[in-house]
Amino acid sequence: MSIIDDIKTKAEIVQIVSPYVTLQQTGKNLKGLCPFHSEKTPSFFISPERQTWRCFGACSDGGDIISFMMKIENKEFAETIQSLANTLGIDNQLNIQKDISKNSELFEINELAANFFSNLLESQEGNTGREYLIERGLNTKTIKQFKLGLSPKQPTALIEYFRSINIPGSMLAQVGLASENQKVFRDFFSNRIMFPIQNPKNKIIGFGGRSLNNNGPKYLNTPTTSIFDKKSTLYAYNHIGRLLASNQPIIIVEGYMDAITAHQHGYDNVVASLGTSITKQHLSQLKKVSKKIIQALDPDQAGQNATLRSLESTYSIFEEGYLGQRKEIELHIASLPANEDPDSLIRNNGAKWKSTLDQSLPFIEFLINGIGTLFVMNTSNDKTKIAEKLLPFIAHTRNSFEQEKYFTSLAKKLNVKEQTLKVSIHNISNSKTRPKNNTLQPSKMVLKQTDIRSTYYLEDYLTALLIQRPELKEQYFKLDISQFTSIENKELLLSWEKANCEITNLKTPSIALKEHLEYIKSINLHKISNSSSLPTFRIISGRLSEQHLRNTQELLLSSTDNLEPLPTKLESQIISVNEQLRNIMYKDKDLNK
Repeated sequence: MSIIDDIKTKAEIVQIVSPYVTLQQTGKNLKGLCPFHSEKTPSFFISPERQTWRCFGACSDGGDIISFMMKIENKEFAETIQSLANTLGIDNQLNIQKDISKNSELFEINELAANFFSNLLESQEGNTGREYLIERGLNTKTIKQFKLGLSPKQPTALIEYFRSINIPGSMLAQVGLASENQKVFRDFFSNRIMFPIQNPKNKIIGFGGRSLNNNGPKYLNTPTTSIFDKKSTLYAYNHIGRLLASNQPIIIVEGYMDAITAHQHGYDNVVASLGTSITKQHLSQLKKVSKKIIQALDPDQAGQNATLRSLESTYSIFEEGYLGQRKEIELHIASLPANEDPDSLIRNNGAKWKSTLDQSLPFIEFLINGIGTLFVMNTSNDKTKIAEKLLPFIAHTRNSFEQEKYFTSLAKKLNVKEQTLKVSIHNISNSKTRPKNNTLQPSKMVLKQTDIRSTYYLEDYLTALLIQRPELKEQYFKLDISQFTSIENKELLLSWEKANCEITNLKTPSIALKEHLEYIKSINLHKISNSSSLPTFRIISGRLSEQHLRNTQELLLSSTDNLEPLPTKLESQIISVNEQLRNIMYKDKDLNK
């Protein structure tokens, strides 16, 4: 038995959760006030039978014993496994602590460096740095909250400090704080305002540095390391907090100062993309906390091809993986006034910043309104190019009413007939590549429950299909893994995603997860041919959705005891689940025809 399964076998979810939540019986389940957000009416439920938890309130989250402890203790997967193994008296022969010790050491080096930079900023040598931050409008509380500091002018001062505490320059190079040339180490950052970059667990994974003497690039980031990858990082994401209102959007800005100034002025829903376009990794984090993303666009970038390509890339990420799911994520664009960036606008005209966000436009509407600025329209040929650029986005719009609205707006802007555009979009829709309909009947598919862990056999099988079958890679981004209750499968798929969905690149961050990967790879898929892998995936994912909905239905119905009449929100949740179940049943009937 694996260490993960051993923990789940010996742990009892009610005993694990009880110290954090006051639980009361409701049918065969238990309920209480959610420990992850403020509420007055209990929306947090425990199923002792399935050993799972779920919040139907602002969190809309759930999972198993391990995921609960990760969330409540704010720990990584490997740390939680170690802690639970110790608590339950499990002889952990895998010695997971050794596995996480290297990263812990790297985090510690970054923490020591951040303290070094902070102390230097507060010293007499830091006068120029402090003056710069004060001129930028930051107060002492904010400077300490974001752990801002100053790197020394001397090219080896940081290396010498670490050498004095017996940490060699080679270790600093591993976290990007030192560079090596012919076996000689130098500080990577020199005479810069330092911005520690933290992961969601508040561990410092890298730094950004703003030059104070205009030597070299204005901003410099830690290079990619084993614990830092700019494509996966959102600055200030760790400051969002888990009490963010469920209806509050996430605002994406570009730079460190934009995000810090926003937080100082009470906008706790702002993160910075560190100058990159939004990536799949970014979106996997953002979708956990909000269904609406607003990208604040600097006006001096409007109309440039690079910005347009960046916006298109961002939208394609939304389309590819997350739009069209049951929980859609909206992308809006907020265009700032001329000669303003978020930092200056918030400081100089807070009301204008708020109205700019309130007036943000859905991505497609923003592009249509941008005809004449984002796109040149002098000739009929220009109109054709604009239509060719925008119609594919409209073709992907799921909401027919929105699509009709975009037709009307685009036709008016281009001064052409709507029918002309509709003929064009019809051709685009028909040209979309669709998988061949090699429908596999459920009754013909072999799936032995005894072959894999009985409790999670659907999740395990789906995970095995994704990891073992490269042709299913794109299906991952259409899968709602929030339906998974096993945290080990979620963690494994997220690691696989970071490896660009390539099993050869997959590096598991813990020995326990590596053990689970070996199990997933051992699941026998030889009976599933290449031509039937996609329909098999669809059938299994459909079964998982049905299982998830039925479990949700059972929890919701158990919460109705002694409630007359039903609260409006609870009633609407039950109706929604029932409608989704009916839709799945109709699909199953179609498959069996």
